[in-house]
Amino acid sequence: IRSLNTRLAAPAALFVAVLPQFIWGSASVTNETASAATAALAMWSLISAPSTWPRRHLVMLGAALGFAALAKLPGLILALYSIAVVIVTSIRSGRREVMRRAGTVLVVFAVVAGPWLAMNAVRYGDPPGLSAHLLVINNPEASLFRVESLSGLLTFDFARSVPGYLLAALGTLWGVFGVHNILEPDNVYRLFNVLALVGLAGFAAGSIWPIGGSFTNRSRQWWLIGWLALHLITVVLWARRSGGGPGRLLFPALPVIALVYAGGWTYLSRTLPGSIAKAVQCLLVGLLATFALAAPVWLIRPAYSIPSVVAELP
Repeated sequence: IRSLNTRLAAPAALFVAVLPQFIWGSASVTNETASAATAALAMWSLISAPSTWPRRHLVMLGAALGFAALAKLPGLILALYSIAVVIVTSIRSGRREVMRRAGTVLVVFAVVAGPWLAMNAVRYGDPPGLSAHLLVINNPEASLFRVESLSGLLTFDFARSVPGYLLAALGTLWGVFGVHNILEPDNVYRLFNVLALVGLAGFAAGSIWPIGGSFTNRSRQWWLIGWLALHLITVVLWARRSGGGPGRLLFPALPVIALVYAGGWTYLSRTLPGSIAKAVQCLLVGLLATFALAAPVWLIRPAYSIPSVVAELP
């Protein structure tokens, strides 16, 4: 984010640092935290590369995408998206440059993630191993790539369910603990959702009426927004297959979400006096930090306490 706008780096980093769901997930080494870290590294590699795309940056991008794909399936989708960005931005440089740049990224990616994807294809029938995973969770539509299975995405029932899936994922980004069974009170979700909508509105306004930054930085900012949009689509598709889409599934796009909120709140506060502007900028982060400190004692510890009936057994 610092590569795009130095003013947004600190508030965006603070947003992630105090996000209760992220703190909960970061307490252990899981594919969720690995996907967040590797996707962030890949996105940084993508937006920080010079317009000439030197080989070292292409190698770094390919390696980061390979590690992201090993962490979790969204990393594979991010790889396809990033390679598409490299191709589109290289077209004016000629076919030879397109092949050099995209080919370098693809080769390095294949070296890092290729063996694992090939093993999945041999053992489970598809490179990401999704069919096997859906069978494990007893999903009746586990044959993911059959024509009749994919055609279900074109039905009215699926279209009607999309808003609910998106609201469930975005609304629970703030915190769902335990085995997805320890929830915040509804009013907490409502509060943060309203604040998020305010930040989103500010980001949209700031994008329509620019608040500074070079055109190159702004165009690369939209590369990240494109990834967020694509990832939201995949979250909806996965929620339909698996039966749910908790907020932790948004971790591969968490840096972009932080950029959106930080940019939105910063833009909205620019018309206010200095002290008030700083207070407004800190509002969302401050409330998240307060909830992050309260959640262990308020929600998590009571959920894990031994019931009195059980505690009294000899």
